Amino acid sequence: MSVKASRWRLMAAAALVGACVPGVRSAHAQDLSSYSLEDLLTTESTSVAKRRQRLSDSTAAVTILTQEDILRSGAQSIPEVLRLVPGVEVGQIDSVSTAVSVRGFSTRFANNLLVMIDGRSLYVSSLSGVLWDQQLVPLSDIERIEVVRGPGATLWGSNAVNGVINIITKDSIQTQGWQANAFISADGRNGTVRYGGSKDKLSYRAYVTARDIDGLEQPNGESWNSGSRAVQAGFRLDAVPDENDTITLQGDVQHGTFVADLLQTPPQVQQTGMHPFDGSFSGMNLLARWSHRWDSQREFNLQAYHDWVQRREFGVNISRTVDDIDASLRLGGDRQELVLGLNVRRTTDSLGSSDRFVSFIVPRETHHWVSGFAQQDLWLVPDRLRLSVGTKAEYNTISGFALQPSVRLLAKPTPSMTIWAAASRAVRTPARFEEAVRVNLGIPAGTPMNPTPMPMVARIEGQADLAAENLDAFELGIRGSVSSSFTYDIAAYYNRYRNLIGYAARGQSMVFSPTPVLLLDYQSANIGKGQTYGVEAAITFSPAPNLKVQANASMQHLSFETDSPTSISHALAGLSPKFQAGMRVSYDVAPNLEVDAWLRHVSALPASDIPAYQDLDLRINYALMPRLNLSLIGQNLLADRRIEFAQQLYPAPRSYVGRSVALRLSVDF
Repeated sequence: MSVKASRWRLMAAAALVGACVPGVRSAHAQDLSSYSLEDLLTTESTSVAKRRQRLSDSTAAVTILTQEDILRSGAQSIPEVLRLVPGVEVGQIDSVSTAVSVRGFSTRFANNLLVMIDGRSLYVSSLSGVLWDQQLVPLSDIERIEVVRGPGATLWGSNAVNGVINIITKDSIQTQGWQANAFISADGRNGTVRYGGSKDKLSYRAYVTARDIDGLEQPNGESWNSGSRAVQAGFRLDAVPDENDTITLQGDVQHGTFVADLLQTPPQVQQTGMHPFDGSFSGMNLLARWSHRWDSQREFNLQAYHDWVQRREFGVNISRTVDDIDASLRLGGDRQELVLGLNVRRTTDSLGSSDRFVSFIVPRETHHWVSGFAQQDLWLVPDRLRLSVGTKAEYNTISGFALQPSVRLLAKPTPSMTIWAAASRAVRTPARFEEAVRVNLGIPAGTPMNPTPMPMVARIEGQADLAAENLDAFELGIRGSVSSSFTYDIAAYYNRYRNLIGYAARGQSMVFSPTPVLLLDYQSANIGKGQTYGVEAAITFSPAPNLKVQANASMQHLSFETDSPTSISHALAGLSPKFQAGMRVSYDVAPNLEVDAWLRHVSALPASDIPAYQDLDLRINYALMPRLNLSLIGQNLLADRRIEFAQQLYPAPRSYVGRSVALRLSVDF
């Protein structure tokens, strides 16, 4: 019997035993006494080297969130889970949108962060960012989330500038039988039903998940009308036809509706008013992947996917289609390893508007990407000193040709300590919005954005010949373990940015139609540069077999400048916290009772006049039966409400996150 076939049967047998034997601990309750902290350093990551690699051998600042971390956090969405990672900034804007970024550049569409699910990019090049409210993959189906803080462009290409987030779902052999869970709180409800099965060398699963979220609070404590409703269904098939090959086919469909608010009616207004816009989104994706492994040192992977997204928001209509083919080959040896890759991508997007304040110079465009990469790993001293050199050569029809090289060095002075250093370059391609949009934003008189007595209109226009933004990054890190119960991970970085895209002032004039209005004229341009530096640290400590403590902190300094003092820049340093810290305690009180507490601090955002906040989440999980769990979850318990983020680039109202208490019920059968 082959090794893979044996593992397949053992996993299926383990799942069957867990389902049928009375008294077995719940499938969702993770026993801390069976979890060694040394496993953290031997956990394998695929996002740093595009191949399986132990965390202790990674030459990057990488954090792996396991299914245990996801479940015991009490989070109900992927952005909430990402708060666990040092250096990751998460700010809830309203019930629909979230600002997620790494090492600065916080906006709703953080344009320097590449996010993937099972290798399928979620980065929407039309907007240069991720639509987080459309990421509805059930959290219970996620095996792990790999977060790389720092450039990953040598392997993953353009837009992997400040970080890479790779969300990896479970093999379907791990999700056998029925599972249902429901979450209910005063301001939100969601639920998932999933079924998995297997036959011979094929396993499968299918699921349906639904979400219903109320609007966040207004300054007066009342709720906005910006709620969100969404449903998603999907499937995954995994086959092991022989001991050398694995095949995966998976896909999802989704639809959702929401209401989004603006504070004024463009383009010319006299008074501020609340104006809701009905919004909706739909999506569909299909991915196929084949892996062939000759032996432990030679492996070939081929992946192709089709992704379609349609969205309507603030009267703007976006339709985007992506077709992507990616191939990689790994050739290993005793002291060296070579990874080669080729990627071809085609994107087509259509932009339109049903409102007079937004239009597009070029409504529809198709772009192509062709890229190849090579990375060589060489052990200069076996198991002690390793050099990694690689580059990505990429051509796209938006910004042309770019090289994105990296040099990484790893040293292991002792078996339990790793020191690494890296120098790399990455680029971000301009977004279609930055090239093709025309916007007229009304700014009423006597408001914070316009304290003068005269109404203003800001007219913003894109430019077709924008250059790609550039980053040169330098990193240094150390990780290891002091004992079997204490691990640490520290990383420092210095980033230098050039050709940052902002909006340059072109002049101003008076317009009389029908009343006097001051017209401010802006155009997108490569006008910015800047630098950031900081340090991130995380420790994990287990003073007792049933107790685990995780703590992290990150500090950063950001400074940016533009060629024009009257420009509007995306790179506002004051939109990112200078300091974040968190501590999470997980305690198994009894075999069927878990308690988790999560305390965190986020410093102020001076550009938006948002104060610092501290908050506490609690989770109590009780296994009523071996396959039935009930959780009581309290979130944001230290204050009645708080504001986390306020978008600067459009006049959205400020929304407040309130204290909440929720119940979660999960059953496997």
